[in-house]
Amino acid sequence: MVPKVRGGQPVRHVWQWLMLPDQVDRNVWTRDKIWAEASAIEKRNDAREGRFLDINWPRELPVNDMDSFVECLFRRFADRKLPVQIDHEVEATADGGVSDHIHCLIGTRALSNEGFSTHKYRKLDNWFRRDVRRLVSDLFNDIAESKGIEVRFDPRSNVKQGAALPPEDRLPRALLRNPATPSAKAAISRRDEQRRLRIEHDRVVAEITALDQRIDELQDGIRDQISSLSQLSSWQQDGKPARPVDREIVVTAMMGAAINAEVLVVEDIGIVYVVDECTIVDAGDRILYDHIQTGASASALHLLSRKHGWRDLSAQSSDGMPIPVPSVVKTAPSSNFSARTSRAWFDTIGKGTIQLAVTNSCRNYATPLPIVVRRYSNAWFATGLPISSRW
Repeated sequence: MVPKVRGGQPVRHVWQWLMLPDQVDRNVWTRDKIWAEASAIEKRNDAREGRFLDINWPRELPVNDMDSFVECLFRRFADRKLPVQIDHEVEATADGGVSDHIHCLIGTRALSNEGFSTHKYRKLDNWFRRDVRRLVSDLFNDIAESKGIEVRFDPRSNVKQGAALPPEDRLPRALLRNPATPSAKAAISRRDEQRRLRIEHDRVVAEITALDQRIDELQDGIRDQISSLSQLSSWQQDGKPARPVDREIVVTAMMGAAINAEVLVVEDIGIVYVVDECTIVDAGDRILYDHIQTGASASALHLLSRKHGWRDLSAQSSDGMPIPVPSVVKTAPSSNFSARTSRAWFDTIGKGTIQLAVTNSCRNYATPLPIVVRRYSNAWFATGLPISSRW
């Protein structure tokens, strides 16, 4: 086996953890088989079969606590049926010490003895964006507190901690008394540039803080709005993965049904469709909605439920009371349809046959249609025929 080298320094592999769902046979699903199958199920060349996470172990903490750290941080993914591989490595550092670090690879699809799920576990991305820094720092702080070690770990980025910039140069008084000298000019210019960067840094930090606050306010507002929506569900959802239908599939189906919708993906909530000022939220295990009034919005609601594979629907108001399921009323806008061909063709087929074809094309509509078929020159005109009819 070729020794691993990084930055010209040898790297020593210390230990490996392989966390799998409880039902998965470890004798069959080895490390190599897991990642080979994870790569094989992906269809896109740029797809990710796993999410990477590297953690430098603090020198202040004993390495013996790494096992409990790994269990607390990563067991949650195995409980959600995601395979996790963690490796502990050690390498020398430039200051003569050693660096203990962890490399982690988390699968993006649920694993069973039959193989990987066809759907990705999208909440993994949310964990990386929002929770990982806080969870790691909390676990480090718990270890330090339990061992009586005087050290604290801050989950904030260097920018938010104000540690992204070096300290300002402190100029000697003698230099400041003679600012016209070349050395004084260079030192003062360097200090002024540091102050300018500090001011810009503080401005960026203030903007980030304001944006974070605004995001929290918007998310609170979204949750309040979501809590006021009615919901559509079905017993046929039981046992199925609670995830929204792919928005491209839904949008394509809506376009085919001549439904115009604005689409927005809201993190941790679902996919929002706005149809004629009516809000429809695909939350995976249920569909939330409000103000279903128009034919288009009701059609969009039922179209989305069909994409989930639901047929038996039930609806509840925001306070949990049963309410009627919004119904779709089919309409038949009046239009003129004409077909032009030779006079001989019309003489052969006859008016009665065309009248029957038009009537059959409209038989699915709730209300009878006053259809009049008449002949003019070598064309037949059907007044009252629905635009969507073809015959």
